[in-house]
Amino acid sequence: MSETPLRVLVIDAEYLVALNAEQILVEALACHVTIATPRMCTDVLRDQSFDVVVLDTGFTEAALSMRLKDVARAGCALVFSTFSSAYRSGVPGLEQVPVVSKPFEEKQLVLAVRGAVNPFLQA
Repeated sequence: MSETPLRVLVIDAEYLVALNAEQILVEALACHVTIATPRMCTDVLRDQSFDVVVLDTGFTEAALSMRLKDVARAGCALVFSTFSSAYRSGVPGLEQVPVVSKPFEEKQLVLAVRGAVNPFLQA
């Protein structure tokens, strides 16, 4: 009996950054990855089912709050991605959510996604 592949949604305004995340995750985890722009986030999360969302932090506070509500409604695990050094140690109020730096370091991204789904796999 085979396991269902992990379903990951990568939300990033920079398509090439999202494409890089997709390549890393598909090769390392043999998962299904969907790429969405921030504008598509609400519709994609409503219309499809995901295990994990990799969400860029590069939004205004209000826009980030809206994206977080969408993710919470969808019941997905969450991983933040960022270019900003301000968020590398955690997003204020959500320090328990893993943050991966961009450009992506493959091992860090893979461990964060695995750990978001199953915290016992973070080590």
